[in-house]
Amino acid sequence: MRIFSSDVPIVAFEPNAAMAQQVAEFNRSDALVTVHPMALGEQEDTLTLFTPYYRGFVFDGLASMHRTEAAEWLQSRIIRFDPSLLRIDEQQVVVRRLDDFDLTPTFMKLRVQGFELAALRGGSNTIAAHLPVIMVQNYEDGEEQVAEFLSAFGYQVCAFDHEANGFIAGTRGSVNSFFLTAEHQNSLPMLNGRT
Repeated sequence: MRIFSSDVPIVAFEPNAAMAQQVAEFNRSDALVTVHPMALGEQEDTLTLFTPYYRGFVFDGLASMHRTEAAEWLQSRIIRFDPSLLRIDEQQVVVRRLDDFDLTPTFMKLRVQGFELAALRGGSNTIAAHLPVIMVQNYEDGEEQVAEFLSAFGYQVCAFDHEANGFIAGTRGSVNSFFLTAEHQNSLPMLNGRT
């Protein structure tokens, strides 16, 4: 985000305490970056974050509030996977609602390993009030529910085509999908007739 704007506030939520500390330390010279060491969800809670380790290497990008999500991705992608070398670390994390923070976002990025719908539901008032562009990492379960939830606010799923430098409405991205309102689509480069 800093590449595109040097003067906007960036608010990050990171449930893994060690990673939250690393992100805060990395951005310590930027007074406009705030890192909250917590997860976003549908309601205030305390949940368990599951982080996979394999052969002693941490896969913190695969951490999830669902134990099976944290474990199964590696099992299906590592050749000659040895389950005896997999360890799942458990960490208690605070969960808060996005709506509790009184933010005015113009862009939201969600990469929460299957917890997207809960995070969005906890931010429904914020989304309705500000209609930010929303980028969601694609994942196998729950994509239709996320699209259905956001459609109630006037959003449509779009893919970004890097080669053509524009969005394609009605299409999922290969890694991330963007959710745009009609107003966004009228102001962003669209490759399906709108520019």
